[in-house]
Amino acid sequence: MNKKVCIFVDGENFRKSIVDIFKGEFDQEKYLPKTNWGRLYDQIAKDVTQGSYERVRTYWYVTQELDFYPYNFPDPENETEELRKILSKHEPYNKKLENQIEKT
Repeated sequence: MNKKVCIFVDGENFRKSIVDIFKGEFDQEKYLPKTNWGRLYDQIAKDVTQGSYERVRTYWYVTQELDFYPYNFPDPENETEELRKILSKHEPYNKKLENQIEKT
């Protein structure tokens, strides 16, 4: 019986790591299409499992919105300004905040 493994990739952190490695000289349009991602993930599965598992699938995921209430996060009802400062650093939320401010 063959043992099988799935790989889960945090896409945004992976992309940022690649950009950091190339120190600003990274051209996503030129580099990414030439990459054989399947072979890379097969090698990762082989290395991690010492060759005893076969990769059957890779899931690439990206979190687009804040989906949890982190420890020590400002209380939205009592610390509105502090919360706005933090959320404005995240572009999608910054746009939502700007739209909300314009409506008021």
